[in-house]
Amino acid sequence: MSLDMIIGHEAAAAVLGKWPERPYTLKLPHDSPVGRVVNAQAIRGFLDSGCAPSDYVNVFHRGEGLHPARFTADDRVAPASVQLLLDQGCTIQLRELNRWFPPLSAICASIQAETGCPGYVTAFITPPNRQGLDYHWDQYLGIVVQLQGTKTWELFEPKVDAPYRDHSMSTNLWQDDWVKQWQREGPDQTVELTPGDILMLPRGWVHNPHSRKSAEASVHLTFVLKERVPLWVAER
Repeated sequence: MSLDMIIGHEAAAAVLGKWPERPYTLKLPHDSPVGRVVNAQAIRGFLDSGCAPSDYVNVFHRGEGLHPARFTADDRVAPASVQLLLDQGCTIQLRELNRWFPPLSAICASIQAETGCPGYVTAFITPPNRQGLDYHWDQYLGIVVQLQGTKTWELFEPKVDAPYRDHSMSTNLWQDDWVKQWQREGPDQTVELTPGDILMLPRGWVHNPHSRKSAEASVHLTFVLKERVPLWVAER
């Protein structure tokens, strides 16, 4: 269960040979455990059963995080709150599922063994016709796997070079004029993911994801690979 179980043998070999510099899409292999064992029903089941640990769940409404008291009780996410929050247009994030969901723990461990890059996997549930997080960039390579519904990704060329960990985070360098520019000029790429689609999203690429075109809730996983970059080498 290494990288080729998510993106296929040829694509995995290409990534190991040269790290992606521009976004592109792939299809989930037909024999992948993602989509079968790890599917939208399993992700939603953690919330509906009250098994999701509160420390690993975030809820966003219009880009702002909600206080955990709104949706937790006894260190678990309260099932009664989940559907209410989704009906109100909130996006639910289940962080680092590899820490508490054994199938994803095995997949992430195999990817690290193959690539030498540590990482984690996070799930997002966004109601139809809504948006959770808006314009931002990440410090690591993301492999986005769409499990349910559709999600539209508006993608923009990087504003900074080589963000990594706490270096050049979007929250630290943000300029409001950038959003006006992106809205005026439009995205450099627009990708619409449906179930079984994968988006390879290199670090630093600005993205504005939303499910405004989805007829049902959008559920996707983001596998994060922490690249071994020159800054990492210099630190050591």
